[in-house]
Amino acid sequence: MLSRVVLGLALGGVGICDVRTRKVSMPILIGGVLVLLALSPWNEGVDGRAMLGGVFLGLTLSLVSMVSGGRMGFGDGLVFCMTGVCLGFWENLTLMSLSFLFAGIFGAVGLLMKKLTMRQRIPFVPFVVVGYLGTLCL
Repeated sequence: MLSRVVLGLALGGVGICDVRTRKVSMPILIGGVLVLLALSPWNEGVDGRAMLGGVFLGLTLSLVSMVSGGRMGFGDGLVFCMTGVCLGFWENLTLMSLSFLFAGIFGAVGLLMKKLTMRQRIPFVPFVVVGYLGTLCL
């Protein structure tokens, strides 16, 4: 339970930085990972294999960022590494799916209302925060 609170606080901090600067705060991210790793023995339902699978999802996104020339931020993949430490593979995959869904809906509505353009970048971590809140309700 404590790890979920720490994850929520870290995501909130990284999300605020992402909105303000369009960059992921590495000190908050690294601090969050270290605290979550320290709490991992008490994280119910997430064993070492599930944790590694969750981190693998984030590393895969970071690789996609490098291959795509930064279309998706490298830091966004690192955020999913952090969430993978706490959530494991399947719940991190659910979080990732919800985050992409919410970002896609936001982008589509913004395009339809002519508030966004196809070339415009939007911060992604706030959608991860909303997706995380959604996973807490599932």
